[in-house]
Amino acid sequence: MNSFDAELARLRGEIARSEQLKKRLQSLYPRRDSLASQEAELREIRLEEDEDVQALEGRSLARYFYSLMGSLDERLDREREEAHAAAVKHDSVVRELADVDADIAETSSELKRLAGCEEKYEQAISHKAEALKGSGSPLAGKLAKLERELAEMELRRREATEAMRAGEEAREAAVDVIDDLESASNWGTIDLFSDSFLVNMAKHSNIDSAQCNIERLRIALRRFDTELEDIGASIDVNFGDFLGFADFFFDGLFVDMAVNSRIENALGNACDVLDRIDASLEKLAMLVERCKNCEERLDNEYEQLVTQA
Repeated sequence: MNSFDAELARLRGEIARSEQLKKRLQSLYPRRDSLASQEAELREIRLEEDEDVQALEGRSLARYFYSLMGSLDERLDREREEAHAAAVKHDSVVRELADVDADIAETSSELKRLAGCEEKYEQAISHKAEALKGSGSPLAGKLAKLERELAEMELRRREATEAMRAGEEAREAAVDVIDDLESASNWGTIDLFSDSFLVNMAKHSNIDSAQCNIERLRIALRRFDTELEDIGASIDVNFGDFLGFADFFFDGLFVDMAVNSRIENALGNACDVLDRIDASLEKLAMLVERCKNCEERLDNEYEQLVTQA
């Protein structure tokens, strides 16, 4: 391949990357708007829950009333649990929103660096076509068509490969969640037949670990879902309902962590997410292989045409 062909290949790669980044931004901006709305709503709830706790801890009519009723400690414990659950949910969305903002900034910066690549590519194609026409070669149209087909196939392969990397990260997080929940379930079963403080503490320790890994999984799934949207209709897997599962986990286990059935429900949801991730990764691997085969065929055809020119 001469220097002119090398420049065309470089520009073709930049165009493929530019289109990928544009599609990513189209999906990231609505996600950011949705998360920003959630963050504002959860922030208000968190403030309200904190105010309820402060009212019972300070000098207030509510504290005086519950003191007279003899239920102040019970009421205060419940308000603190609800405030804690609200804080956890809000913090999780804040972190997810920050991750989306960082993704938007990084994507926009890279897209800016690639500005004008389409025009440069078209100019290079025109110059090459003119050179071929000037030499009397009838291959100009065939070469341009092959180059565009290669650009499309390279884009699809790159998108699928990046999606696979994101999917592997999500899979790792899902496995960690399942491990934590299975361990919590086992300790919970023992706890039914034991009054041991250490057993109860071990169960709650696994629940806390699962909590952290669920937040990690939510972010990983968002990234994976973004990569899948880049591919479009090739892979049809929806992870949107995972947010409901995560909220259920937040609400249930902090309010009533002794209910083992809630752990089992959370475990079932996590296993379902893992199954869908695995199915997606299998389809992505097949897509990557098809793209590679198609690229090889197009490259061979292109090389033959250039050699004949």
